[in-house]
Amino acid sequence: MKTKTKLFSFLMLVLFLFAIVSIASANDVEYSIPEALIEITIDENGLVTVNESYHYIFENSPNGVYRDFPLKSNQKILNFSASSDIFYGNLEELDAEEDDGNYKHSVKLYLYQDEDLSKKIEPGSEGMIYYDYQLTNVLNFYNDTVELYFKPWGEEWDVPVESLTVHVHYPDNDNVSYWIKPYDASTAEHWKNNILIIESDEILTGDYLEIRSLIPLNQFNEDYNYVNHIDEAGFDEISENENNIIEKNQFLDDHLAFAFGFLIMYVIFVPLFIYLFFGVEPKINYDEYFERELPTQDSPVFVNALRSNSGKTVGKPDIKGFEATIMDLIARKVILIESEKIKDENKGFFDFGDEYNVNLIISSEENLKNYEMELIKILKNYSFESKISLNKLRDTLGDNGEASKFINALDDWFDNTQKELFPEDSLSKYFNNTGQLLFAAFIVGLFIYIIILLFCVFPFERWDYWILIAIAIILIRVGMKVPDDVFGQWTPYGREFHLKWENFRKYLNTNSLLKDYPPESVVVWEEYLVYATALGVADKVYEYLEMEKIIDSYLFKRSVFYSLYLCGGFILLDSCLKIVEKSSSGSGGSGGSSGGGGGGAF
Repeated sequence: MKTKTKLFSFLMLVLFLFAIVSIASANDVEYSIPEALIEITIDENGLVTVNESYHYIFENSPNGVYRDFPLKSNQKILNFSASSDIFYGNLEELDAEEDDGNYKHSVKLYLYQDEDLSKKIEPGSEGMIYYDYQLTNVLNFYNDTVELYFKPWGEEWDVPVESLTVHVHYPDNDNVSYWIKPYDASTAEHWKNNILIIESDEILTGDYLEIRSLIPLNQFNEDYNYVNHIDEAGFDEISENENNIIEKNQFLDDHLAFAFGFLIMYVIFVPLFIYLFFGVEPKINYDEYFERELPTQDSPVFVNALRSNSGKTVGKPDIKGFEATIMDLIARKVILIESEKIKDENKGFFDFGDEYNVNLIISSEENLKNYEMELIKILKNYSFESKISLNKLRDTLGDNGEASKFINALDDWFDNTQKELFPEDSLSKYFNNTGQLLFAAFIVGLFIYIIILLFCVFPFERWDYWILIAIAIILIRVGMKVPDDVFGQWTPYGREFHLKWENFRKYLNTNSLLKDYPPESVVVWEEYLVYATALGVADKVYEYLEMEKIIDSYLFKRSVFYSLYLCGGFILLDSCLKIVEKSSSGSGGSGGSSGGGGGGAF
């Protein structure tokens, strides 16, 4: 009953959250800002006056508009006002301290159609919104120059502005230097007396416009109390830094086509050359579609090691080879299965049947190969009273630290098993890895390409180059998943071996196996299950066995694997190794500009 109540509560919570999301979506304000004008006036006493004008078009009926003004810890906003040309408003202001010690002055202007503030704005309305204020401590007074570093348009606006005009009113335009950021901003600038006029095309959401300017000291009077005093020279350093940025960006502009062209040529022609000269497989006289018998008498781990699939090295076993070796030791009764039913008197509404503790017991360690002895040693690290509990092993490997230790032991086992299976140069009988080594060098070349681009681009906001870097990273990730035999090459002997075992894998992956080997062929099924594990298709074979009720037949109950199946040992063993597999794959200036922030409607 409690379970049903919990289920009902969960469903009600889901419906409630869905309703909240639906209401929130329905209340989203749709609007646009086709144009904006920002007037920045630099007073001779160092105070900066800002007048912002925004043209809003509302598709539906908003509550109002808002604006956030980031302020540094020593800055103040004075004489603030907000208004509209046709709407009536009610202003709400709030100052909030940020985590970095700076402040944010947030304002909301509730808009109404009438003077009584009772009628909301009608859909389709448009009008101008004005913010007027003064800022202290925006200007930085050095010993030889005055710096204005201001962001007329910040990254936090909810919608783009189609056209932005900025007027910067200087005390005088004589010997004023300025730089517009970002470097690739689509702007046009000209002077009108002492006013620098900046006209920008559309600025998208998340983008910004920033101006940095150096002004002669003689344009200010001695009564400047609203500035930052920096007792050092600043003109040469700031000018040099900004001019270097322009030169480096120009260099990047001039070489973008080369960087892109090189990447295209490198990615197309180098792998093609490697494949044509080192990856084309030899022709052999073999054209079978299925192999119904074991193609060779090699061990399961040997067959697994010579598989070629995504992210696997030919000649080195993987996690399926480790699992197949455990299955092989169980089939040979080197490892015995012990199971006991878990008593659970608190079964609730959801009862999925009996649960078992499954233990592995090492019965003998005689006449085993080195890799089998090493595997048993790994398992014994998790034994208690000479038993390895798969239940406890699964829980233990859920801890990242324990999983990491197990992964390290597995990596050693993979390496040592490879050396034992293919001593000296015996792998060359099956596979020529020259092409794969060259392809690995090709991947290293992509890494070097990325490092060079990062060295050239950082810290510039050059999205064209960052896109190239992203493409190169994707290519590396894809390249690292390419099977070895795409650019490596099987020998004629190795190709026949590979094709026969792949065809046997296809055979195991179809239900025609049931027709060839009915339930009474228990010994064959045991052997095939081991190799199915090594070839990565054991799940499919189990599915066929369950589908055709073969597992429940009295003959199959004589199999050494029956008790492992009955108590869920197959699932437990597989889940332990999947946890490990998942873990292994997881594994000079003034300090910035003023202004910026964002705004929108609500």
